[in-house]
Amino acid sequence: MKPTLEQWCAREQTDARPFRWYGRYYRDRTYLLRALELDPTDDTARETLLGWWLYSIYYAVHHLPDGYIGNPTDDLALGDLVREHIYQLTSPEKQAYWTDELESDLELVRNYVAWRASGHPNLVQWGIEQGKRVSYNGGTTYYYEK
Repeated sequence: MKPTLEQWCAREQTDARPFRWYGRYYRDRTYLLRALELDPTDDTARETLLGWWLYSIYYAVHHLPDGYIGNPTDDLALGDLVREHIYQLTSPEKQAYWTDELESDLELVRNYVAWRASGHPNLVQWGIEQGKRVSYNGGTTYYYEK
């Protein structure tokens, strides 16, 4: 299938489908962006990118309050890119869904940044004192061993 899609993409000038399919199945952002160049209304290609990007932000905060994985500055910048793509979705319902998903994760990123800037020694305590959410699960991360 991959050689067929590569050949189709190589000769295609107007149809976004081979680029969307290639990008989705071979996890290649470049092909999805090309699909959106050809068809800016291709919500399937756009939502695939949104899912990948939002998972990246989620992954950075999923172990809070124990630790942040990554760089919050980069994640906030990625949030701006995600927001731009959300506004280009054709459905208001999809826009609302993706906006809610994004803001849930960015709230944790912003709160983490504010905590770091505060100099407070404890993220959970800072969150309680400020009335800010600092994790998905109320403050405890559980690790399981076999």
